[in-house]
Amino acid sequence: GARQAVVRQFESLGQNVIVIKSNNPTVTFEMDEAKDLIDRVQGLDYATPVVRTDASIRWRRINGELDIIGVNSDFPIIRDHDIVSGNFFSSLHVKQRSPVAIVGYNVGKSLMNGRSPVGQTISIDGISYRILGVLEEKGAGQADGIDDKIILPYTTALKITHKRNVDEIWGKSDSPENASLAIVQLGRIFKR
Repeated sequence: GARQAVVRQFESLGQNVIVIKSNNPTVTFEMDEAKDLIDRVQGLDYATPVVRTDASIRWRRINGELDIIGVNSDFPIIRDHDIVSGNFFSSLHVKQRSPVAIVGYNVGKSLMNGRSPVGQTISIDGISYRILGVLEEKGAGQADGIDDKIILPYTTALKITHKRNVDEIWGKSDSPENASLAIVQLGRIFKR
């Protein structure tokens, strides 16, 4: 049972996903590195810079703190995560640093008491963001708690953190074999 629970947790993160991050908090990645890696690493089909932060949220009379994840428009493909309502943001939203948001399932459900919040605006750190979509439910304890988070374009999330670089890069391969191949090449690149 415990083994199945662990397997379910890993599967909820997406198949053939590669997470690149440093154990040294002073080491960060440049934004363009994700795009660069797709060209340089055989077997790596998609990659996104990842920004993690938290921010104060205001929705009508509700105030609170929520975890924010900044990614590019490939997030649904990389993490095998569908949208149940609305749409995911585009690469143009990322490029233009648009104030748009995708909300996790639980966040979306609580905002409108079960109705879709798509098209509504939510205040994040005092700035209004238009909600474009709601992520499919992954379930309690699954997919790194994504149901209780808000997804923004990483370029917009960097404005909240006041940083120029990102902490992680998530990549995706089309098979376990290609993922293993990509990991070996990534190891060589980052060892240097």
